[in-house]
Amino acid sequence: MVTDVPIRLLGAAIAAAAAIAVAAPAAAAPPAPDGYTMTDFDPERHSFRFVNSWNTGDLAVDLPLVGGASFKGIRYGLCGGMSFAALDSFHADRVVPAGQTTEPADGTPLRDYVWSRQIDSLTVGGAGALARFLDWQWKPLDDQHLFGVRVQKGLRTLTREEFLFELRPRLARGEPVPLGMVNVSGFTEPWGNHQVLAVGYRNRGDGHASIAIYDPNYPISAANPDGITFLHTGNRRQTLGPSPNGARAHDGRFRGLFRAPYQKKAPPTPPWTRPGDRVQLRPGTIVGRPAPIRR
Repeated sequence: MVTDVPIRLLGAAIAAAAAIAVAAPAAAAPPAPDGYTMTDFDPERHSFRFVNSWNTGDLAVDLPLVGGASFKGIRYGLCGGMSFAALDSFHADRVVPAGQTTEPADGTPLRDYVWSRQIDSLTVGGAGALARFLDWQWKPLDDQHLFGVRVQKGLRTLTREEFLFELRPRLARGEPVPLGMVNVSGFTEPWGNHQVLAVGYRNRGDGHASIAIYDPNYPISAANPDGITFLHTGNRRQTLGPSPNGARAHDGRFRGLFRAPYQKKAPPTPPWTRPGDRVQLRPGTIVGRPAPIRR
């Protein structure tokens, strides 16, 4: 019986260690791809693990410029809300609920927060992002000239100017920037456009650039282990790796990019946590970082 005591104590210690609450590590941001200037946005801490696909139920909202918008019974992306919430996490130095790998359930604080930030993404700054989407949908890709004089800037020129004067200075200061991606044209509903978060850049010459982004459509996964994809203004492609000629995230091309207005907001704790908060781990859990960004 005496020799059984240490064995029982050892077993209890192992069980306690497996389920012990430990401090979440405060790791540095992942390394930058070659030639890129990156902010300290860390996808492991600041981005969501679930894909931007939502069953919106009976959700409806009145929006400036377009009036009532109903999302009843469709799968819909809340890309603006997820991008804003990720940037909120960065500014507030809070960690997203990493255990949430599927769409948050109705009525949960996480779902409610993302939805509220979706509305904010379209209405802050006098509905600046929504107005820009509606305006740029009607613009041509290339500059328009009359008798050799430019009479209208096209989206290629406008995107270069946005990068040079709006995106690059902020990213160089370490500030992630919400982006509007213009994907559709003409009378097409603006919901076919997209919102993402720029977290780094690389100059490509002639005013062109590659922009590292967190895209809620491509979270951390086996196919995208660092949670970052890349937009290239030269060929208007989105790739999984940093090269403009790399594997494409999808077959389409974006038409234009612009900086979207943003206002800070602190996400709620819980479900967010602060660095150093004690988190409960299950037996066998390994605390670590995803694979480094592909170079």
